[in-house]
Amino acid sequence: MVAFSDKDLDKTFAALAHPTRRAILTRLAQDGSASVSDLAEPFDVSLMAVSKHLKVMDEAGLIRREKDGRVQRCSFDPASVDAASDWIETHRKYWTQQLDSLAAYLEGPRNLGAGGPRAGAGGEPPPNKGRTDPMSVETVTALRMTRTIGADRQAVWDAWTRPEHMKKWSCPEPGGVIDVSSDFRVGGEFHIRMSVEGTEYNAFGTYREIDEPNRLVYTWDWKEDEHRVGETVVTVEFSDVEGGTEVALVHEGFPAVEAREGHEQGWGACLAHFEALFA
Repeated sequence: MVAFSDKDLDKTFAALAHPTRRAILTRLAQDGSASVSDLAEPFDVSLMAVSKHLKVMDEAGLIRREKDGRVQRCSFDPASVDAASDWIETHRKYWTQQLDSLAAYLEGPRNLGAGGPRAGAGGEPPPNKGRTDPMSVETVTALRMTRTIGADRQAVWDAWTRPEHMKKWSCPEPGGVIDVSSDFRVGGEFHIRMSVEGTEYNAFGTYREIDEPNRLVYTWDWKEDEHRVGETVVTVEFSDVEGGTEVALVHEGFPAVEAREGHEQGWGACLAHFEALFA
């Protein structure tokens, strides 16, 4: 049996929890190795989002990455799941024994009621049995994040909207912003050029609503075909709260849940950089 720490297991299971990462791992297990662009091809997400997934898998030890000339190739490391497999097998045996004992008990003479396990009154299933609340389209295509910043609302607004400040937090990779241009008026456009793991990305959009220092609405997309998700909308609201200013961000209009999740990771990193401006 392979003995790994709980921290290693946490990383492994966290990496395997995402469907996109499981799909990537399945492909690598079948094909042996693939380039980052090849791995990104089947998914309706940006290359940046796939790179973030690969980083999580790399940190969990699930994949190996190596340079083949100018191309980065990834491969699956089967030994990386040995500890998780042992953990699952141990618990599988335990619960198999418990369920076998439960089955033997339920099948005993004193528990054989007419009709087997009882349903609700009138033969209906128990309340909520088999019922699920469908996920709304809004939930699938929108992400929401909230942060409390220890500064007054005007200072937080300025940090969000002025190019000299935007350069410090608008890229998931620290120091990754190359250039920011902004025509800050309703109908004006902005452009953020950044570099993540050596790949250049260009975000752009148009300001739709400016209510200083309360509310900002703008569109968002990527110029590169391989990253483009179509026009989405970002709404940011700034409110006075105890201890500073609450920043409530809603990014909506994604074509698929994978695109939303990729941007959710990116925004999480950017908001961490934004908070650091006021630390």
